[in-house]
Order: sequence, then C-alpha cells, then structure tokens
Amino acid sequence: MASEWFPVYIETDDARAFWQNRRIKDLDTLRAEPSSFTYAAMDCEGKEGHAGGVTSIGLAFLPSAHSPQMSVFETWPWDNVTLDGAVLSYNITSLSLRIRGRHRGRVPEPFRYGKVEPISLPQLEDRLKQHLQAAKQQKRLILVAWSIENEMRAMQSLFPGLLSVLDGWMDLADITSYMSGIRTKQKISLRDTLITLGLVNNYSVQTFRPHDPGMDAARTAAALAGLVACPTRELTIPPWTWQEKEIRKQRHKRPSRDQHPYAIRISTQDGSPMPLAISSSLRLEGFVTKVFATPTMTAVCPLKKSEKQKTHGWICFDTLSAMKRFVQQLNGFEVNGVGISLRLSGPSDPGRQTDQIQPARPLISSLQDVSNPGRNIAGTDACPSTQPPAPTVSDCELSRNDGGDGYEKSKLSVPPELNLYEIGDFLVGLEASWAEPGDGGDMDDTMREATSM
Repeated sequence: MASEWFPVYIETDDARAFWQNRRIKDLDTLRAEPSSFTYAAMDCEGKEGHAGGVTSIGLAFLPSAHSPQMSVFETWPWDNVTLDGAVLSYNITSLSLRIRGRHRGRVPEPFRYGKVEPISLPQLEDRLKQHLQAAKQQKRLILVAWSIENEMRAMQSLFPGLLSVLDGWMDLADITSYMSGIRTKQKISLRDTLITLGLVNNYSVQTFRPHDPGMDAARTAAALAGLVACPTRELTIPPWTWQEKEIRKQRHKRPSRDQHPYAIRISTQDGSPMPLAISSSLRLEGFVTKVFATPTMTAVCPLKKSEKQKTHGWICFDTLSAMKRFVQQLNGFEVNGVGISLRLSGPSDPGRQTDQIQPARPLISSLQDVSNPGRNIAGTDACPSTQPPAPTVSDCELSRNDGGDGYEKSKLSVPPELNLYEIGDFLVGLEASWAEPGDGGDMDDTMREATSM
C-alpha cells in the first residue's frame, strides 16, 4: 500500500495525523451542517525556522458562517461591504499577539479591532489554547488559514498543543483556487478573493503596507463567510492585485508617447523634490483637475531608479491646445511655497504632424528674417491650424548662447520649399552640428521661443 504524501513542512507524527485525518477539502460539508461548526482563522507573520521566525500571530473567531439577515448580504456578490461591516454582522472577534523579543523589519498596518498584545514565547501556547477553548462552545472547531504552510510550521514548533484542541482544518487558498479552475500549485490571493466577493477596495481587502496578522485573520474569516454564501460551485476571480500593480508601475514613469502624445514635464524650479500636495500621481491628478481640467494621465517618478524622492512628474492631455493653455496659465505657479516649472514634451516621432508640439529641447534663442531685421520669426505662432499659409524664407540669422554673457551669430540658408511652420523641424535637425562635446548645457535655455510656440 502506497504511503500517504505529506508536504515537506509536515514533520511530526501528530502533525501528519492532523493533516491526513482532519482536512476539509470543500465547502459542501460546511453548508450541510452550518450550525455544527465554529471557525478559528489564523495568520502568522514570519516563517518559523527562517530569519527571525514567527514575530506575531493573529486569530479571528467566526461563530457561524450563516449569512445574516441584512440587505447587503442578500445579494451576490456583496454590495460594497466593508470589513467593519462583515465583522459586526457575523460577530467576528479577533486578536493580535506580538511575540516579545522578535521584531518585524517594517511597521505594520494598524490593528483596528483591539490592541496588539505583547506576549512572551513561553506563554504563547497557553494563551492560544485558552482563546480556542473559549470559542469552541460544544461545536467542532475548524482551523481556517490562507496558505496554511506558515501556520503548520508554527504549530509544530511553537504551540503543538493546539493540534489536540482543533477538530479540523481547511486551506481557503486551495479551495478558492479549485473553485476558479486552477489545477496547479498557483494560488489565488486573499486580496483578489475579497474584492471579488464585494468588499470595498481599501483596508478591508489588504493594503500594500505590511500586514497585521489580526487584520489578516479577520479578512480570512470574512472570506470564508463570503465563500459559504457563494451560490455557485465555480468562482471567477480576476487578478485585481496584478492589474493595480501594473497601473502603479505606469504611474511611476513617463507615460507612453504613443498613447499620451501631449505631455508636460513638471518639476520644481530649484530641482528639489516635488511638494507634498503633488508628490504622488493621484495627488497630482487631483491638483490639476481642481485648478484646470482632468488630465488623461499623470505620473510622478524619481530622476533615477535608485532615488526614492519624487523629483519630477508628467501631466498628459488629449489635445495640443489644452496642453498649451495649461502651460500658459500655470507655468511658474507655486505649490506649498515651491516654484513649479512646466516644460512641453511632445511626440518624438520624426514623422509627426506640424501641428504637434516640438520636443522640449531648447536650442535656438532667436530667429530673424534677414530681409526684414525687425521681424522676429520665432515670435510668430507656428500652428498651421490657426494661421494662414506662411511665406517661405531663404536666409535666416541664428544666435545661441556662447557659454558666457554673449551670443554668437551665424547666417544660414534655409531650403526654399520649407514654409515658416516647417522651419522649426528643420532647425531641430541641426542640433548635432551646433552641439560640441561637453557643450550644450546652456542650449536648454535658448530655444524655448522657437520650439514652444
């Protein structure tokens, strides 16, 4: 007879017997006898035997998985239920225990359903048994976890006496993944499941901060209640967390030029980090919406990947005119007393249309028609959609900053087939011939008029 297969982390005989004989593999048993069970959801932060081991433990008790007679729980999925509402309606009680002498590397989220209780390691097992026996109340006590490996490791090493108190166990991650049609080792996340069940996407479904085990235990208990209330044997759970992470990545870098061609680079005038009021993509979007109009996309990103301070950002609009009006109205404004600089950053495609904004790389400071010295070509509006056909020019005088206080001038012959509106594109192509090795630092201040009109 073939021996029973056990995970590598099931090491003791008691743990193997508990694993083999007391496992609940589906929800039908719970639905058939709903009044016969009470549930203890457990979450352990840290892995025993690795690094600092288990640092804190959370427990949440669900007296019954029966749906309460409330309107928000009568529909499926639930209608914007908060974790507070689920805890109150299902009478979920929870606690969070922190083991003295073991410290987490980062500060976790706050525990909202009581105080975090510090406890010494020798007292841990007795305290947990006390809570479990008080919750049992002549019912079968079922251990519930989301990916149970950490909890099984902790029980074998730190509190093996709990194995004799518990009447069964279930891994909701395995059950939910099976309901979703997954037949591999891939697991559905607790956060994605809670969002699918209808919980509000805030602290109710986990945040991106380090988790408190008492909060995760309460979330696991709420997930069990929601899964028992699910009217079908199958459940489609979209990858909400993955999608949100992809959106967050996009909001930390320059938006795609193909999808957002009309972009403005925003930074502080002195190069300092962005003010707090616009230090994130959502804050920047809210600020722009309040003072001007809703942008199509915003991003706030560091200058380099290794830097955490947000030094600049991007604001995108759907039209060229909106982008220009925003710069004209708000360039040089102050946020929290810090001066803000705006710079146009249009498409970089060489085949761009002439009504698109030129790249924000200033090069030429002035451009004058030699035949009419009093006329400043760069000062005219170069938008063909609003101007009559432009005359062609054959000779132009260009000047740039020579690196000191003066300007050097040069006479240039322009191809006669270029009209006034196309001359900006022609001059941008001369950048390589103007710039010298180590030079060009002052060029960024010389072409603003010629390229942003």
